[in-house]
Amino acid sequence: MQLGLFQMPFHMPYRPLIESWQRDLDLIILADKLGYHEAWIGEHTTLPWENVPCPELLISQALVLTKKIKLGTGVSQLPIHHPVDLAHRIAMLDHMAQGRFYWGIGVRSMPSDLEIFGVDTSDMNKVRDRGQECLEAILSIWSSDEDTPFEFKGKYYDIKSPENYRSQGAKIWLKPFQTPHPPIGVASNSPGSETLSIAGKKGWMPMSGSTMLPKDIQPQWNVIEKGAESANRKANRSDWRIARHVYVSDTSGNARREVLEVFGKGYDYLNQFKEEAKKSDLAPAVDRESKDNSGSSLEKMIDDVWIVGDADECADKIRDLYNLVGGFGHLLTVTYDPDDHNLQKNSLELLANEVLPKLSDLK
Repeated sequence: MQLGLFQMPFHMPYRPLIESWQRDLDLIILADKLGYHEAWIGEHTTLPWENVPCPELLISQALVLTKKIKLGTGVSQLPIHHPVDLAHRIAMLDHMAQGRFYWGIGVRSMPSDLEIFGVDTSDMNKVRDRGQECLEAILSIWSSDEDTPFEFKGKYYDIKSPENYRSQGAKIWLKPFQTPHPPIGVASNSPGSETLSIAGKKGWMPMSGSTMLPKDIQPQWNVIEKGAESANRKANRSDWRIARHVYVSDTSGNARREVLEVFGKGYDYLNQFKEEAKKSDLAPAVDRESKDNSGSSLEKMIDDVWIVGDADECADKIRDLYNLVGGFGHLLTVTYDPDDHNLQKNSLELLANEVLPKLSDLK
């Protein structure tokens, strides 16, 4: 099993923006030193709690501050992008990363992000279709012959290479560094997600969302496997990424006390967006065992959903999750932004140095 970070990223809206982004970079630098395999950085435009509208900028800075860790978008919200713009931004970043970049994608988005870009949210199936068409167009751009006129005509996007300016050297020429493109990660927060069937079919990396209940994660593998079978592929559990809220401290008692500071405000925030999530067909992502934000509800999250405790307790909970879903290859720990930044850093250190060695038998 390998470790990674999943940075939504959650931040306190009262924190200065530059300080919050510096904290993200600080955690990525630490993870690189600790041997974490990867870090994924989220993308949102309208959510002050998740304040990175362009993860590529943060990734480009992290690349020069780290040595080995792979960095990815977590995720590019395809329905809000134009394929030409996103294809070129991602290809450029892939060259900058020289093999240390993953492209995480999502074919749906939160309604507030969609609406500010003028995307109709009345039918989320159409939003999904728009996202899938965006992906198809990007892959077509990357696989095109630069010496041949290019045309993509879909329901949402109509793209042609600038043939009137070819005599001046204008053409579609920028392709990714990695062949045929960066490894693609496909994220989903729904138990029966059609999106994950794409991951299985294409041999891409499936990624299960952090806010799903453990019992809802297991069915996702069936979707992944069926997608792979439809393309005569065999799905590999080692490619499966599962994101979880993990907090480790030196003792179980300290972990329970400290996690309320680390996760508590973020949990309240997620519950505020429950209704918006339902509109985007992401209800399972924020479906909680308890319906309120009371202390008892947070305690239930600690007991039943989050991975919280000392090294032994967290190792046991990760092993339980592993056995429940039938195995997976990468655990992505969600990062948070408590006022005491050292709490989050200490948890990452304990997870790598004390918890992971106890799971060395998990393949």
